[in-house]
Amino acid sequence: MDTRTIVSWALVSFGVRLRSARDQAGLSQNALAKECGWLGDGGQVRVHQYEAEKTQPSLGDIERLAEAVGLPPGELAFGTSDFRPEELALVQAWRTGTPEIRTLLANVVKMWRRPRWHRPERA
Repeated sequence: MDTRTIVSWALVSFGVRLRSARDQAGLSQNALAKECGWLGDGGQVRVHQYEAEKTQPSLGDIERLAEAVGLPPGELAFGTSDFRPEELALVQAWRTGTPEIRTLLANVVKMWRRPRWHRPERA
């Protein structure tokens, strides 16, 4: 995975990553809750709240969810379990930043996605 892919996936919210992983695993919210050992209607509601980002999961819940969908916990939680220090700093800045910082960082990622043009080197 290249840096742009890692950072753009890491900037995706936890809820989006969870839903994507659940869909790829072919699980409904209820089936995922059962895989995690959360029985009854409360389990499905719990998964829904995580996907809708109404509540944040504990580390233990992230580990259960990751195992159920077949991902490493770091990949589900942060988008990758293979961060370089500068990528981790960018993701941490995104998560803790003000709306202005988030906009700035989103623009940086958009710039990384643009095709690069080559400027001839000067002699």
